Amino acid sequence: MPDIKNISRLLLLAVVLVSTQACFTTNDQGTEIALEYIKGEVFVLLEQGATYEDLEKTAQEHEFEIDRPLGNGYIVKVPVDNEPIWITQLATFLIIDEARYNVYGYEYSISIEDPEPLVDNNELTLTVNYSGCDDGHAFQLEHPANFSNDLKVWLFKSTPDQDCDAAFASEYTFTIPRFIQLASRVIIEDPFGNEVQLWPDEQTPEVSD
Repeated sequence: MPDIKNISRLLLLAVVLVSTQACFTTNDQGTEIALEYIKGEVFVLLEQGATYEDLEKTAQEHEFEIDRPLGNGYIVKVPVDNEPIWITQLATFLIIDEARYNVYGYEYSISIEDPEPLVDNNELTLTVNYSGCDDGHAFQLEHPANFSNDLKVWLFKSTPDQDCDAAFASEYTFTIPRFIQLASRVIIEDPFGNEVQLWPDEQTPEVSD
């Protein structure tokens, strides 16, 4: 008699792989776009009221490893190339609100005011906050694989966390790819949940007399 549990797992894997391929494929050209993320890592956000201790208990019960905090969430270590399976499984746990690829890389935040991100033609200038032993950490501007008129973008920090407590606020300027320029509305976010609308300009509500 077939093992029902194993069959169910195989069916789940097939669905996840098909869904993942769709997420990484453009509709018009049918070619894969390589999004930047750290292989073997999943970024999880906890449900409101859930604690790190809850996550530790869940990790022990389901035999996965918590690697480090990142922004408002945590990085979970998973086998390389098994990220889609673990994203699906982690998202079923009651204490976890969201599980996704680690597209942020390592710890940082963006300044959302004073100074706020500035778009000038095809360039984005913003201040990035991070800690470490020295400044000059490497970032790149990233976006989802599938195009949308309402687009969220972010930075990928490729310089790993450093075991020093010096704090830096460095200004970076990025060329905005045509892919992003075509969107009608663009918001930049960071792993702490900070968001700034880059365009269109947010209108100040009129105050009636």
